[in-house]
Formats: sequence, structure tokens, C-alpha cells
Amino acid sequence: CLPCGKEVAGPDRQNHMGQHILLALRGVAEDNLISPVSTDYPCGFCGMSSTTGGRCVISIRSGKAISTCSEGYDFQMAAASKSSLSKPCTNVPVGCSL
Repeated sequence: CLPCGKEVAGPDRQNHMGQHILLALRGVAEDNLISPVSTDYPCGFCGMSSTTGGRCVISIRSGKAISTCSEGYDFQMAAASKSSLSKPCTNVPVGCSL
């Protein structure tokens, strides 16, 4: 995890980063952060802004999310959009109708 430095396995990264994003968007400070999480369209993999420099772009093709983020990995939208007790945060991309 770029913001806090913790080792987080691929499938757990979305849930972990979702917690950082939710706290940042709510204005809750985290004392253990190495780098801040953006509140301007944060990337669900690294927490940096998706609007600056085009570093983190995500697209959806045939139900599969594909990211250009260096911390990203491809995943199936249907599976990732289901929350559970162990993974309550889905942190999936929101589709744009434009």
C-alpha cells in the first residue's frame, strides 16, 4: 500500500485502499500515512488522483476492469462488486454514462 506502506495481497488491496479513501473523503486524518490519499478522484489501487497526469486510468472490457496503475491488477467486476463480512468494501469503478 503506497499510502501506509503495509504489504497487502492483490485481492485484499481494493478493500484496504477503500478504507483509506473513505477516511480521506470524510476528512479523517490517519497518523500512519507515508503519502496522503487524494480526495480528487482517488485511484482504488494507489490512492493518488486519477485526474493528474493520466497515471491511473481504468477501463472495463467485457466485464473485466483493466488499470494502468502500477499497483493495479485486472479483476472481474461482477465478483468484485459483491461485499461480504470479510470484505465489506467493494471499491469498484463507477461506470460513466458519458
